[in-house]
Amino acid sequence: MKATRRIWRSAAATAVLAAAAVGVVGGTGAGTASAAPVALTVNYTCLVPLQGDHQLTVRLNSDVPASVKVGQPLPTIAFTATLDFDDDTSLWFFVPDLSYSIEGSTRVRFALTAPEFPSSVPLYSDFTMTSTPFPPDGSTPVIPANGVLHPMTFRQPGTGRISLDKDLEQFTLRFRDPNGNLLDVEGDGKYALPFDAPCTLNPGQNTLLASFDILPA
Repeated sequence: MKATRRIWRSAAATAVLAAAAVGVVGGTGAGTASAAPVALTVNYTCLVPLQGDHQLTVRLNSDVPASVKVGQPLPTIAFTATLDFDDDTSLWFFVPDLSYSIEGSTRVRFALTAPEFPSSVPLYSDFTMTSTPFPPDGSTPVIPANGVLHPMTFRQPGTGRISLDKDLEQFTLRFRDPNGNLLDVEGDGKYALPFDAPCTLNPGQNTLLASFDILPA
């Protein structure tokens, strides 16, 4: 198998976490409770071209305020995450006797529900994967990542909830040599060929990341 087949990406483009149909504003504002840590672990099944299904575990961590007042912004929510592929996937990525690192980005879709959005609105997150050396023994790398949710304001009191929603809309990996150059795996100037590898959220999981109170002004 040619090494280029080890380099793959999924369907769309990377993005910044943005609120749809919600007021997006700057600053943290007053009337917001102290943030509390939240964590969520979910599993996806990714269809790798010519290889079949592989498992991807995503662990999310953040701090989300317990409450916010109507008209006051919910502050920026910064996410840290790790992405961990199953052992079979590492066999597909691994190139023996070659020193290189993996980096990339992925789009994660969240759903926001609130009194003014009872049917939920989507939130999209661009997660950037930090450059991570591929272990020389061929074991599976655990890739750190980070993303943000921009400030939002609400117009009605009640309860807000942020959950993971649907599938990873995009997954892109890049491979670099020790000098930071994109890895030219065939020596012909062609760095990385794109591969579609859609990742589907496995059913039956808890997808609620955080809930918070929206208090009267």
